[in-house]
Amino acid sequence: MQADHLPTPGWRPELDHAAVWRRRRVAILLLSTSLAIVSCQAAEAPPHRVVLHLHGDAYQRGLAHGRALSGRVHSLYTTLLTSSLLPYLNREQPAISGLLPRYGKAPYDKGNFSYQLLLDSALAIEADLPDRFREELRGLADGSGLPYDEVLILNTFVDTVMAVRGIALAIRRSNAPQLTEAQVLGLEGDGRDNDGDGKTDEPGEGTLTDIEPLSHALFVEIPTSPVFRFVLSDPNGVNPQSVRVQLDSAVYEPGDPAVKATAVDGETLEVVFSPTVALPAAATVALVLQAADDLIVADPPPAHASNLRDVQLAFTTVGAGQRPFEVPNRGLDDGRSQPPSLAFALRGSATTDGRTLLAQHFALLDANTAHDHTALFVHHPDDGPPFAVVGWSGVVWGLSGLSDAGLGATCNHSDTLDNAIVKSLLPKIGDLANAQIVGRGLPIGFAIRQILDGRSTVLQGAAGLRGVPHLFGWVCLLADAQGGVRAVEVETDLSGDLDGGAVDYGPEIADPGNRDSHGRRLASVGEDDLRVGVHFNRDVDDLFRIEVQGIRIGPQRDWSSYWYRSQRVFALLGEAIAAGYGGFDREAVFELLRRPHFIDHSDSMNAVVIDPAARVIYHAMGTVPATDAPFEAVSLWEVP
Repeated sequence: MQADHLPTPGWRPELDHAAVWRRRRVAILLLSTSLAIVSCQAAEAPPHRVVLHLHGDAYQRGLAHGRALSGRVHSLYTTLLTSSLLPYLNREQPAISGLLPRYGKAPYDKGNFSYQLLLDSALAIEADLPDRFREELRGLADGSGLPYDEVLILNTFVDTVMAVRGIALAIRRSNAPQLTEAQVLGLEGDGRDNDGDGKTDEPGEGTLTDIEPLSHALFVEIPTSPVFRFVLSDPNGVNPQSVRVQLDSAVYEPGDPAVKATAVDGETLEVVFSPTVALPAAATVALVLQAADDLIVADPPPAHASNLRDVQLAFTTVGAGQRPFEVPNRGLDDGRSQPPSLAFALRGSATTDGRTLLAQHFALLDANTAHDHTALFVHHPDDGPPFAVVGWSGVVWGLSGLSDAGLGATCNHSDTLDNAIVKSLLPKIGDLANAQIVGRGLPIGFAIRQILDGRSTVLQGAAGLRGVPHLFGWVCLLADAQGGVRAVEVETDLSGDLDGGAVDYGPEIADPGNRDSHGRRLASVGEDDLRVGVHFNRDVDDLFRIEVQGIRIGPQRDWSSYWYRSQRVFALLGEAIAAGYGGFDREAVFELLRRPHFIDHSDSMNAVVIDPAARVIYHAMGTVPATDAPFEAVSLWEVP
């Protein structure tokens, strides 16, 4: 077929036999070419993934989904929720019931905490779901034989669990030591601007209090034989034997003479760290500090202390010649943590042929089971154009998808306490005995379904996400057939400072949303790329700082276990995109997703590359990690 016979962006055929046949021929050509290419690099596809075409009205499509995948639907609920997630969530009951007493009583006692909590939330969410989604869920329940309440939980639990997890983490962080002061000794007289404020050797240079986690270096141009000083505090005392420091690849365990921990009083510990090996000059170095308090908590078992979230700091040594904000705080590959989800879009000058490609590797909770239930659903509604979502058996949505109008979407979870459950609790601060963890809003998967319903541009998609009451925080990346690319960060918006609970930006330097406080590109290398992790780039102050009943809540950078890891992936991904600029085609994007720095070997769930103009999704799933599977093509221009 000649290239000039291929549809132009935005093209839609008339519904006559000739148009349908042309559409089929285009689909066959695209699929046969794509699959031939993919088959050269991968063996037989894993048996766990399914591609299912669903026709009819909402109920009929849910019914067909349930009938076709009944065994998988039951299996996912049993293995992911009953055997994995519900027992895990039950471990949060002691911390949550200590703050909210109702969760220590019936019907939440006797091991029912997690199920009843998720059911409460699911029923509240159901009340706000559009009728077509409720009908599809009922069809899914009738087709699969899984009780409707369990289908509802399976389709709503993700946002709820992430929000509850955030509250539980905030409680734990509030009980753990805090870093209150960091210092590199001797910087006041070294003749250098170490803190990047334009001044040299001012009083206090090299000392920082009221420390916030940073996405860039703490100090620059420090000596190659530095001495660090840290002050930690905790009402229960800080255990000096728990202090551990890692400086690049060197690890200093408790008792090492390079680490001197001295109790200042019953709540404060001073740590002086003098590395025994000189650092290289003109280099970026990473330091990670760990510590725990003196109080042993017995419930939930095993007995444990409260741990400071790893503090990750970046420095440069003399001769590097950079200001702090120019040095990403990427940390190091510590061998203990896994990279979180990522997504990126490339177009124009970033790709070999100017084609726009949208890619995502999503990782969250495989639990050694989700990969066995992966599915790509192509919907053919009676009342609208087709669309596709990549997800799991028994779930009617996905976290990536493509519309027949050429809009591609991906979303990554983004920890925030600016969520619907915290919103429901704030009015009850004076009456926590009667407060309930129930959030109202639309789970992100359903929001994705809504923007794939006939929308064709990233601006339309962003507007659709902006108009939704969100349950939790998400970072979405959109691309369209016209070459549009846009990131959208969403939250519940407790402070009312975002337009419709969302902020969005494109890759262009002229877009003020894509510029940091220094006027540099925030989330792109050039005009034709955009990338996201699981942290907010623009909405960095997602929530104000307050203390409620001794629990400190604030922006995600204060407490999220993903924040530092996402900073690392974000920096490395930017470097990889810059190095390959102009040389990216579909195969190069596949290989970028397969790089070790970007692969979660425990909880990888699926990977996609979307070509909006061709209306094709290339999906890798069914294995852990997902990128070990071949990328297979599904075209919306195929008429089954």
